[in-house]
Amino acid sequence: MNAKMNLNLFARVLAFAVLMTAWLAGAQNASAQEGREPEKSLFPYIQEGNLHYIRVAGSNAYWDYSASDRLFYDDPNAAVIFSLDIPEEAKGSIEDSALEALQAGVSVTTERGEAVPFSVSGQNRTYGLVLGVQLQNAPSETLIISFTSREGQHRLFTLHYTKTFAYTISSQQDENVRRAFDQYPGGIGIIRGYVVGKPYTFQIEFNMEVDKSSVDEVLRQVFPAEIGSWSLSWNSDTSCELTFQLDGGAAGKYVMVHMSGAKGVSGNVLKDSHAVAILAIKPTRIETYDFATHEHELLFDTEAYMETAELSPSGRWLLASERVENPMSSELTFKVLDRQGAVVKSAQFGEMAYPVWLADGDTVLYMKGEWARTEVWSFNAATGENRLFWKVLEEMDGGRLAALAADPHSGAIAIAAGQHDDEGLFTYDLHVFPSMDADMPHVYEKVGQYFCYEGPCLTWVNFIDEGKLSYSSIKRPDGERSTINNTYVLDLATGSEQLLDQADPLGQENGSLVIYRGLIQDMFVRIVQRPDGQEVWSVTRVGGEADSSEPYTFETNEQLLAAGPIRLFAQPPDKLALYAGSSGWHTIDLHHRTFEAAAEMDWYPSDTVKVLGPAGNLLLIGVSE
Repeated sequence: MNAKMNLNLFARVLAFAVLMTAWLAGAQNASAQEGREPEKSLFPYIQEGNLHYIRVAGSNAYWDYSASDRLFYDDPNAAVIFSLDIPEEAKGSIEDSALEALQAGVSVTTERGEAVPFSVSGQNRTYGLVLGVQLQNAPSETLIISFTSREGQHRLFTLHYTKTFAYTISSQQDENVRRAFDQYPGGIGIIRGYVVGKPYTFQIEFNMEVDKSSVDEVLRQVFPAEIGSWSLSWNSDTSCELTFQLDGGAAGKYVMVHMSGAKGVSGNVLKDSHAVAILAIKPTRIETYDFATHEHELLFDTEAYMETAELSPSGRWLLASERVENPMSSELTFKVLDRQGAVVKSAQFGEMAYPVWLADGDTVLYMKGEWARTEVWSFNAATGENRLFWKVLEEMDGGRLAALAADPHSGAIAIAAGQHDDEGLFTYDLHVFPSMDADMPHVYEKVGQYFCYEGPCLTWVNFIDEGKLSYSSIKRPDGERSTINNTYVLDLATGSEQLLDQADPLGQENGSLVIYRGLIQDMFVRIVQRPDGQEVWSVTRVGGEADSSEPYTFETNEQLLAAGPIRLFAQPPDKLALYAGSSGWHTIDLHHRTFEAAAEMDWYPSDTVKVLGPAGNLLLIGVSE
C-alpha cells in the first residue's frame, strides 16, 4: 500500500471513529461547559477504565476492541485508533496543549525495544476525542504502543501480529459458488438461485485454526429459523462442510452466506466482505402462452434461477439469464438452452453480453468483454460454432460498443459504436449490415449522443419496422442538448431522422411526472403520473400499417405502476399486453382504441407467475406453486 493510500485510509478511519465516539458518548452541546477549568492532562483518560474502544484498521478490514482485550494487527501500515471516554462536563474544556502533550508522549517499539516508524494525529471535538497511531512499514512481530505522561507515567498497549485471517467458500454441487464468493471478476456479485426444500453443501476453508463455537454463532445469524436449517461437519481445525436447506417460506428472499465475525483460536476476529448471495426459489415449470389462442404449452421443468428468458424465432432454443451485480449496476449472464431445458452454452460475466436472436432462429449475436466492450461475436446453437463477427475499428481511439439490434424479418443487423470526448459526451455511429453474410456495413455517422462517465455506457437501438431503426439521443432538432434522452426514428433508405418524442428537461409536465418512455416493438409508450397519482398513458404506432399516427391516450386511476413492476409486451398486429403485478393483465387495443382488463390471461395467482420475456406471438412464463 502506498503512502497516499495509507493517509486516505487513516483519515477515513479517524473521521469514522470521531462519529462513533459521538454516538457512544451521547453528544451534547458544548455551551454547558462554559466557565469550567481547562483540562490540562489527558493521560488519565488513556487508562483502561477510560477508553471507549480501540480500533485497529488494516487495508481491508478493522477490528474493535475494549482496552482489556488482546489486540491484533495484520497490516504493517495499520491505523490504531484510541477513543477516549471523556466526561460530558469536561469535553468543552480540553486545551490544545493537552492533546499535543498526549501525542508527544506516544512511542512504538518492538518487544526488543527497537523503534518502529509511525505518525500520530488527534481530533478534539466538543463531542469526543480520538487519537490515531499510523504504523509505517512495521515489522511482522509483536509491537508495544506506549503513552508517557509529563510526569513519567506509562501506559502500554501490546499489539500482536497475525497473518491476515481469511477463508474461502466453494461447492462441489455448484462451480459458480467460488466465483460468487470471489466476486469474480472485478467486483461482480453473482447471485445463486437455490430451490427451497433441497439440501445444498458448501466447503469452507480457513487459513488458520478457528474457534468452532464462533462459526456456529455466525451461522445462526445467517440462517435464522424462518429461513432454513443447517448443520456443520468439521474435517479439521481449519476445514468444514456446511449443509443447509432453505424453508419454503423463504422463497423470494436473499441469504448472504459468510463467515465474517468468526474468531481464530488466538482471539482475532475475521472481518471480510466476501459472501455468497443466495436467492431462495421454487421449482419452476417453463411454459409458453399464445396471445392469439390463449393456450399454454409446457416446455420443461427446472430448478434453475432465471431472471429473463427468450425463445429464438424458430422456437427451438431458449436464451435464459441470471442477474449479477457489478459495482455500478445490474447486468445479466446468459445460457442457451434447448426446448427441453438442456444447456447448450453457458457463459460467465463478460463472455456473452446483451445478446439478440437473429432471424435464422439458431444464431445469437452478442458483445464480448467486461466493461469497454469492443467485439461482436455470434453463436450458432445448432452447430455450436462461435465466431467473431465485427469489432470496433482500430482508428476509433478508445471506441466501444453501445448497442446491438437485429431485424427478425429481414435479417438486418445494427451495431452502435462510439467514443467519449473530454467532457464525457459519448457519440455513436450506427453500422448496419443487410444480413449476417454481408462483408461491409452501411455507416450512419454521429447518429446519437449521451453523457456517460463510467461503466458499460450502453444505449438502446431497435428495429421497429423493415428499414427503420429507433434510437435515443440527447440531441435536439434545434442543435441544443437535452438533459435526458429523446427518441428518434431513422429511415435507413433515406438517412432522414424523425423526432418521435422530446423529453422535458426535468421529466415533468405541469406538475406531473413523466415516469416511462420507451418503444415496445413498433409502439411508443409514454406514461405520465399526475400529482394525485392518476396515470395518463399514451401509445403511438410508429411502424407497419398503422391506422393512425395519432397517439391513443387513456387515463386510469388504478395506479398500475404502484401495483408493478410493470411489463409490456407487443401483441401483433395492434395490441399491447400489460402485466402490472397485483393488478394482473390488461390489453391495450390500438385498432379499437380500448384499454381493458384481460381476465383470460390471469391464469395463476400473481405470486406464482414470473413473466420471463416475449417469444414472437408467444409469451414465456415461469410458474412455481
